[in-house]
Amino acid sequence: MTFSTIKNYFLAILILLIIPCVMPEVMAQSVGVGTTNPNSNAALDVVAPGNNQGVLLPRLTGGQRTSMSLGSTERGLIVYDTTDNLFYYWDGAQWIAGLGDSSGTFQNLAFNQATALLSIENGNSVDLSSLINDADSDPSNELITDVRLNGNILEIEENGLIYTLDLTPVINIGTDDQQLSLAGSVLTLEDGGAPIDLASLGYVTTSDDADADPTNEAITDFRITATDIEIEENGVLAGSIPLSGLPTGTDDQQISLAGSVLTLEDGGAPIDLASLGYVTTSDDADADPSNEAITDFRITATDIEIEENGVLAGSIPLSGLPTGTDDQEVTEFVLSGVNSSILQLTLEGDGTGQKTVDLHNISFPAASDLSGTIGTAVVKDGAINSQKILDGSIETADIQDGAVSNVKISDLDPSKLNQAGASVGDLLRWDGTQWAPATTAVVPVASYYSIDPSDFTGVYRQNFANSENNVLIFESDNSLVTIKDETLGRSIYAPVHLPHGSVVQSITMYFMDMHGPPVKLGLFERSFGSGQVDLGGGLNANENGPGIFTATLNGPFVIDNQNHTYMIGIDFNIAGITNQLSDAEQGIYGIVIEYITP
Repeated sequence: MTFSTIKNYFLAILILLIIPCVMPEVMAQSVGVGTTNPNSNAALDVVAPGNNQGVLLPRLTGGQRTSMSLGSTERGLIVYDTTDNLFYYWDGAQWIAGLGDSSGTFQNLAFNQATALLSIENGNSVDLSSLINDADSDPSNELITDVRLNGNILEIEENGLIYTLDLTPVINIGTDDQQLSLAGSVLTLEDGGAPIDLASLGYVTTSDDADADPTNEAITDFRITATDIEIEENGVLAGSIPLSGLPTGTDDQQISLAGSVLTLEDGGAPIDLASLGYVTTSDDADADPSNEAITDFRITATDIEIEENGVLAGSIPLSGLPTGTDDQEVTEFVLSGVNSSILQLTLEGDGTGQKTVDLHNISFPAASDLSGTIGTAVVKDGAINSQKILDGSIETADIQDGAVSNVKISDLDPSKLNQAGASVGDLLRWDGTQWAPATTAVVPVASYYSIDPSDFTGVYRQNFANSENNVLIFESDNSLVTIKDETLGRSIYAPVHLPHGSVVQSITMYFMDMHGPPVKLGLFERSFGSGQVDLGGGLNANENGPGIFTATLNGPFVIDNQNHTYMIGIDFNIAGITNQLSDAEQGIYGIVIEYITP
């Protein structure tokens, strides 16, 4: 802005301030800023000499604007709201967003049914033909249940299906706060414009809604009577579907067994089950019907399957039975007698009562673990082996007192306990793999291996190189090992030299913790030339001061010095630098490992 422009603006403002006081008659004239020839219709005509400037009106936040005390005399007051980034003017009673009169700027929507074009006044058109989904070309049976505007998206809901239309292309630049409303099938704008009857699109109709009220259309119940399916709508019977076209007839015949002949009550060719090899008195080798047992039988789509002691023994085809429907159910199915060889069953609606079938003469198949017939079933030699007895399946409660006699124990072959056998007078000792002879009984005795603070060495965090300078040992009433700087490495390790074959029982750590985050203890097994395995350990409880922590191991571990090396690892959680004993936040007084030697 040039000095001349600034001067002109300053003079114009000065004139506006003094004219009301000294020249009342001049107030009827126009005042120009940046021009010597102001517009006569304007009280103030501001011109940008360079045509590159504007007028800055007062800028207020939303809170500042709404806190102003205004009345009808301030009608026409204009400010710019920096919170909403909008101009507001006062209409004498309220703030109106945007510039213009209180009625706003309105546009009209129009719809051409012949072309399916939706147009907006002073704008373009959108083709709505893609939204018309009328498979039967009958607009009288379409129903729009809701229409709503979501941002710039018009959403039309038809019987639960939602169609969308992007109105962005037809939105004119400016402000238009009109509301859309739906009355029946007519869509209108709040402040005018031609209404649109959506029924013409094939979406809204009253031809399939007797009371023109879409809110009371609902199936609340349906049921099957003796002859029809009845449909109820809002508690009122709406109609029924006859079932007369379905296959007719009910079949409640009774099935009966006389000897080996199976017959139906109302006719049909009887079936002699003896001819199928399932019911007979000639296949009972011991002539004892009490030891025959069918454990299950079932009807499939085409056969009756008979199961003997968990094994499918055979099936009876049903193809020879009379066709039709028979919806009877077996209401009772009981196996009784010796070896469950007597089958008792009752059929639904059978007036003759319970039926009994003697199954004792049925023989077991060759692949079965049982031999003989159901009435004389015995377990074959070798049928029950270790593969068929799951670990823990036989408990003390399963073995009756006296069931295992001294004779059974005296006849026990030593090879069952030890493949190499044992001599008379030998004691058997478990060596971790098998039972082996031993001349004397060995009772393991606990031994202890201790680790002194001076046994530990440190590890750099960056490259795990040896870092003796980061390990500190303080001598006082009780020696203590810790680390100097956690950033150089937080871990220390000590080798473990236990006898080969010994079994680790527990690890106890004597420690000091004044810091809070726990000290981590671990026992590690390293294979030669490969990685290490964490055998167990844990975190000590956070104790303020000296403490004792015994690690929880995953189980006893056998030391194998032939293939591995072992070490104890400690991880500290120290925040500061340790230069003297009073700085130490955590430390280890010693480690004790309990082990036994078989």
